[in-house]
Amino acid sequence: MLELGVMSRTESERRARAAKRASRMTLNRATLGHEVDLSPVRGADAISLATQLSREAFSLAKAEPATYARTSIPVRFVRRRSA
Repeated sequence: MLELGVMSRTESERRARAAKRASRMTLNRATLGHEVDLSPVRGADAISLATQLSREAFSLAKAEPATYARTSIPVRFVRRRSA
């Protein structure tokens, strides 16, 4: 077992790899387009936002939005098993 403050060769290598990864990762905070408020939304505003984003996603993908009814969704729901 390692003592506190003492690193094995593999531990020091792990930390070196982590530092190398961290040096390549950057996080830039920026405002996107014309969005003003990036706080969470709820209720009708959330549904409206999801609708707008879905339309934009279909447009960017050059795909037609789904035209089937909710009752005809091409998925199958499976109940979870009890633990």
